[in-house]
Amino acid sequence: MPGAEGYISLGIAVLNAIMTFPAVYLIERLGRRTLLLGSMLAVEISLIALAFGLNGGVIALSTVAILAFVGSFAIGLGPVPFVLIGELVPFYAASATSSLALSVNWITNFVVGVGFLPLRDWLSSEDPSKPGGRKGEGQIFFLFAGAFAVTALLFAKEYKK
Repeated sequence: MPGAEGYISLGIAVLNAIMTFPAVYLIERLGRRTLLLGSMLAVEISLIALAFGLNGGVIALSTVAILAFVGSFAIGLGPVPFVLIGELVPFYAASATSSLALSVNWITNFVVGVGFLPLRDWLSSEDPSKPGGRKGEGQIFFLFAGAFAVTALLFAKEYKK
């Protein structure tokens, strides 16, 4: 939707903010582990759906998958780790642990941001029928889904009730 980029970004930011509020209610009702595992499952499904949507040129599926990813991350994987930090480390180490966790988060975001386009280009091919277009743009999201699935399985195994 050319020309609507600003509105789309605003909508995603609003969705992200709104979906953080249910976590406040659900974290005590469902429990941290259930909320995290549910969030991980929804993130995994949305990554796979996004890959299929991009590879198949299905804009509606890609759009719904992005919104589902943002919403499912915001309800569990976004806020819950910060709650866990306060519960798992001594109070005098909580701020240092939070700082370390945020630093690792931002460094990882930087690495993903720098490597995303070169990796996408390497995993896809140019499409001569579309100027500047590529075939297989969704391949990178299959890679992310695989890496995320391994991480989620390790987490689920390690974080017992």
